[in-house]
Amino acid sequence: MRGGLGERPPLFAFLLLVAVAALGYLAGHRVGGHGSSSTSTRTVLVNGVLLDYPSAWKRTTGGSQIAGLALAHELTLTPPGDARAGLTVGSLAAGDPGPLPEGLLAQLRSNPRTDVVSLSEVQAYRYSNMNVAGFNRALTAFAIPNSAPGSTVFACYASAGDSPFVRECAQVVYAVTRVGQPLGYDLSPVRAYARSLAAVLAFVQKGRAAVAQAAGARGASADLGGLAARLAEQFRVAASSLQALEAPAGAQAAQSALLAAARSSGGAYAALSESVRARNAAAYTSAHARVVQSEAGVNGALRRFALLGYEPAPK
Repeated sequence: MRGGLGERPPLFAFLLLVAVAALGYLAGHRVGGHGSSSTSTRTVLVNGVLLDYPSAWKRTTGGSQIAGLALAHELTLTPPGDARAGLTVGSLAAGDPGPLPEGLLAQLRSNPRTDVVSLSEVQAYRYSNMNVAGFNRALTAFAIPNSAPGSTVFACYASAGDSPFVRECAQVVYAVTRVGQPLGYDLSPVRAYARSLAAVLAFVQKGRAAVAQAAGARGASADLGGLAARLAEQFRVAASSLQALEAPAGAQAAQSALLAAARSSGGAYAALSESVRARNAAAYTSAHARVVQSEAGVNGALRRFALLGYEPAPK
């Protein structure tokens, strides 16, 4: 008999199967739940990124334990029984070209290893072998470039690099999804762009070394004024060449930072040249301070290129 107790209509059977499947999923997954199952997870939204993490992990207060890792919308999670391990996630401050926070870059003793990895939806930069001043723990960081409000950064840390938590933390990062974000783009370095960038940098690198040597001589070399004037012109030409380069999407912020630093350096070295030729000690001191600041900007931009997979002086 159609519709009797011994036979269910097709629609009823379908809905029953869906309900059973949903209950099975919730029993094992428990998003946002309080169950004790080792597979249960909670979900949090940070900077437009959905993060599923084990429910046993707890939120901590007091900010990141990593020197220089200052992030907006910061969230730190720690596993039970291990206060030296954790996951910190947040976004770069406005105006920070990335891919890692400027404060953290200042604490790096050396450039980490850079790899482009594929997450569940987009590519990200992964930084391993990170050596941070004052932080004697294993640290692996990830960065997902976003147009706004800022790139999302993840930092997985533990007492040792072979810690099970490091692997578990990386799995959590690999599974993140984004909400309301534009499509990602290929982060792999572009060889043609690397060659063009190398040519621009080679144009000023010898001049930088020559001026540094002349300025370091006792009483400053008599050639310093001419060398500084020549380097000022080289930086102006380099800035013009950089402006004409079409940077890949992943390198646009780094190129903008290098362009600003090149323009600043051109002006600083021109002032240094004028002060030497005028034999004006006060003007020389002021111009030298400008040179130091602008050179720091150039070096910082080059380090950012290294973090994108480009060598500081690509070949």
